[in-house]
This record gives sequence, structure tokens and C-alpha cells, in this order.
Amino acid sequence: MKKVVILKGNIVHTPEPKGFQCVKNGYLVAVDNEIQGIYQELPKEYGGQPVTDWGDALIMPGMYDMHVHAPQYVYRGLGLDMQLMDWLNTYAFPTEARFKDPEYAKVYYRAFAQALKKNGIKYCRTVETREDFAMPEDWLRLNATCHHNHGGIMELAKKFLAEDSDEPRMFYLWGHTAEFRRDGNWD
Repeated sequence: MKKVVILKGNIVHTPEPKGFQCVKNGYLVAVDNEIQGIYQELPKEYGGQPVTDWGDALIMPGMYDMHVHAPQYVYRGLGLDMQLMDWLNTYAFPTEARFKDPEYAKVYYRAFAQALKKNGIKYCRTVETREDFAMPEDWLRLNATCHHNHGGIMELAKKFLAEDSDEPRMFYLWGHTAEFRRDGNWD
């Protein structure tokens, strides 16, 4: 049986990259965690389904901060009223230290990936470097080719461009914009 979720409210979304669209008192319909559409009037085929009415609240599908680290799954929702350094010292740093234990990390990475999948997330990058161009087997554990500070980045890029392959492949470079600015190496 398909899971149908219908939300009613003031929906702000970006159906095209050129700008926002607002649907006042509209309906967002999702089936099995995938948005089927945003409508001013609820389509007849969804009549009789439960509707969660958020009144005048804004519903902004896709407009969320999904920059999350796997250890944060362990202490999700805790300390949200704390100052940043207190939160880091109380929750973040001690929990991240526990992830050095491979068995502990495996349990929580698996739970984290399952939660992402359940909520419609299709891929998640790790911080592991693989130095190759193979397509990932597990999109919820996507290991990048390298970080932007990798010492052999230009050699990897040359190798990627020189390879002649009929197989799909990917050069996945990762880094944070703050690192680019801080390190001054993204010219």
C-alpha cells in the first residue's frame, strides 16, 4: 500500500530555477516520500485521504538545511537552546569521538542512512576519499574521489580526463566554501 501524505498551507516552491512560486492555501501531495505535485485544488484521486492543514504556515519543500553529520543523528534534537560552544562541548565533540570505534560507528551510520532513506533522501556523501571514478554502489554512502585540498588533485583530474571508458564514471570533488575562502586555493 502506498503512503500518501497531503499537506495544506501556503506553499512556496521552485518548480523552475528562475524563481519562486507561491500557492496560497494550496496542497502538497507526496506518495511514498516523493512529491507528486503542488495544487491549488486537491485532485479528485486524492479525495478521502487525510490532509494535514497547517493553516497560514509556510510549507517550503526542498528548502531545508541538509548539511548534517552522521554523529548528529545520535543527539538529534538535544541542546537546541544552548549556545554553540556549550552544545559542541556537551554533544558534538564527545559523540564524534565515539565514532572512532568502528563498531559504534557502523551501528549509527546504518541507522542514519536508514533514516535518510525513509525521509526521501537519495544520496549522502561521506568524508572518505577513494581516489577513483567508479559510480557508487551505495548512494547513501557516497565516497568522494577527493577533497579539494588533496595533494594529488591535479593528477587525479588528468587521469580522469585521459581514461577512455564506456562505463559511467564520476569525479566527485568535495569541500566547503568556507575552506575555499580560508585556504585561498579555488582560483
